[in-house]
Amino acid sequence: MVPTGGAGSPSTESARIVLTFQVPPEAAVSPTSWAFPGTEVGGQSSGKIFTFTNTGPVPVAVSSVQLGGESPSQFVLSANTCPANLPANNACSVTVAFSPTSPGSKNATLTFNSNAYGGPHVVGLSGMSVATALLSIRGPGKTYAEGHGNRQTLTISKSTSAKATFYFKVTNNVGIDRDYRIVADGFGAAADVSVTPEKKKTPLPLDAFGRWITPTVPGGGSITLAFRVDPTDLGQVTARHILRLLTPSGAEHDNAAFETNVQAPSKGTDGYGLYVKSAGKYAGGDLNGQTVTQEPAATGDTLKYTVRVRNDSAAAQSVLVKVQAASNLCWSISVKYKKADLTSAFLTGGYTTPSIKKGGSLSLAVAVTRLSDGCGAATWEFSTWDGPTKVHYSSILANALAGTE
Repeated sequence: MVPTGGAGSPSTESARIVLTFQVPPEAAVSPTSWAFPGTEVGGQSSGKIFTFTNTGPVPVAVSSVQLGGESPSQFVLSANTCPANLPANNACSVTVAFSPTSPGSKNATLTFNSNAYGGPHVVGLSGMSVATALLSIRGPGKTYAEGHGNRQTLTISKSTSAKATFYFKVTNNVGIDRDYRIVADGFGAAADVSVTPEKKKTPLPLDAFGRWITPTVPGGGSITLAFRVDPTDLGQVTARHILRLLTPSGAEHDNAAFETNVQAPSKGTDGYGLYVKSAGKYAGGDLNGQTVTQEPAATGDTLKYTVRVRNDSAAAQSVLVKVQAASNLCWSISVKYKKADLTSAFLTGGYTTPSIKKGGSLSLAVAVTRLSDGCGAATWEFSTWDGPTKVHYSSILANALAGTE
């Protein structure tokens, strides 16, 4: 209190400070994460409701609710009741379902964007997609390897009449009859292709999207079909096609690749030829990037290949040969020349051959062994080198027997 005024007339003045506090918007979401049950490819799970609650005394401005993260397209958001302004002590909700279009583990996020304290509020979503139909590829001995991106190859003669036929099986693992759709994505050399019944050459009918329609596959059963390849440009290296097994709505159950190599001539014209052999025919030579396979392997099986190195240069030469080993712990490889084991040299930088005369060649015996279950196919690329320059390269491929991956 401070005296003011004249003598004998004391007075006082008081000061008042008014403080105003603005309460921030507050909100919470429930649940904060959700794992959907296993759902069939092409199917849709039951919807899960997620609730966004205004837990404070003032409105919350909700700008958007959206899916994001790694695989948002595998989830469906619906029944969004959240208004632009959510009143105090009120709640809104959205419904999310899992709708996978390909097999495997899927993850996404559900985000509530608002002006609430601590926002945005993010929900973690996950789901496991189950493929209920399988595509298996048949080896030369009529045993099958799983699809799952594995490959089967054939080496054909370089002639205008050369064709290749691959066989594959479609298995329906549910208890009701179904038909499927098949598409073929082509790469490399041009080719005419068709999918037919196993023992007929008449192509399967096409749907409105140009996809082959399989015959009805009984519940729990399977059918065998043929994929027929007629290369139209044999001057190219390889005709590769990825077959995709789809639901009628377009969701993918499985896939596998089929590759047609052109048989290499016995004499090359370019440096140090690298040939890979399967079923009595050599691929590779001057044509790079070709691959050969054998019968699918069970655990303990050993597959044998021949890799031939030819000196097509102008004089006798030693040739550096390398292998790029598969990063697959279920397989081992050994490489021998005559009786000498060269595996260690190949796996630690490469092997320099003895001098090969002009136009001459030597053959390497390659064996790969399946050590255990639990892994799929494995590939080893062999290559010849001129100093730091890779000259030619081709690969051997080992498939795993169906049901043992």
